[in-house]
Amino acid sequence: MDSKHPFKSWQVYKILRDTLENEAGFKKTYDPIAAAKRTLNLAKDIRSAIKALNYDRYKFCVKVDIGQKWDQGACSMARFMWDVEKDDFAYYTCENSYFFIIATVFAFYFD
Repeated sequence: MDSKHPFKSWQVYKILRDTLENEAGFKKTYDPIAAAKRTLNLAKDIRSAIKALNYDRYKFCVKVDIGQKWDQGACSMARFMWDVEKDDFAYYTCENSYFFIIATVFAFYFD
């Protein structure tokens, strides 16, 4: 059974871009305690915006990473069982002088 409203990564990309650029523009410094709370709030906001798009037959996993920029690299990874024909993802990264944010949305087709 196919989805009547299939997942479109470009729509989710726009949500990620708008949400993260808004967040990075207002927060000027990095605070590790506040960053932990912000990751939860950002993930919740992103998930709500995606749910409003009414994709049917999909389950979502929203992953948000916030880290301090301090002349180091970062690697964000995830592993899943994946249906290459129906599952999809979208991600967006933004940064300012003090921190970076990586947000990824995984869309899993649910039969």
